[in-house]
Amino acid sequence: MANEIDRPEPPALPLATDDYSVKYFDQLNNVLRFFFTRISANFDALMNQDSGGRFLHFPYAVLYNDANQVLNATSVNAIDVPDTRHITQGVELLSGNDSIQVTYRGAYRVDVKANVATAGTVLVWLSKNGTSASNYIADTTNKFESVNSKIQIVTSYIVELGAGDNISVLMNPSASATLTADSSSGSGIPATEINVAFVGNA
Repeated sequence: MANEIDRPEPPALPLATDDYSVKYFDQLNNVLRFFFTRISANFDALMNQDSGGRFLHFPYAVLYNDANQVLNATSVNAIDVPDTRHITQGVELLSGNDSIQVTYRGAYRVDVKANVATAGTVLVWLSKNGTSASNYIADTTNKFESVNSKIQIVTSYIVELGAGDNISVLMNPSASATLTADSSSGSGIPATEINVAFVGNA
């Protein structure tokens, strides 16, 4: 079953007669009844509590970086994601490849995955419009510890954004660090992946 709702076009209504005509009103009512029946069916499908959500399309983007990125120790680094796996209208990767802009106001989920080669720790958080985001709906800053000189970062944030706001993922390592891609055995694991998805009105 297709995940698209039928979009009925406004019907061509019959032209009115000069005098009252039962036949004309029967034709008019039939056309309108058919049109509103299709609209009602669409609402029924959309409001179905089990499957109505499949008809909704939300802005989202899947961005990544297949190249290594060196992080400056003990300083703040914006994470580059120049490669696009999927992006929809409403989300845009800005020039510089480290800022993501949204078109519509709302709450957004930001998922961050990264492979870091370092012997230290790494702090991860979001910035909004160039400053550290202060209106998180979920956790703000995460700290990741190194195990055998490697860190696998997997974290998520939900943040309220206004129309035209942009966000960046920031990392601050305590020691020298490199975001590393893994192409061994054909795995094709990127150094970094950032997913942004609209989740609802803020």
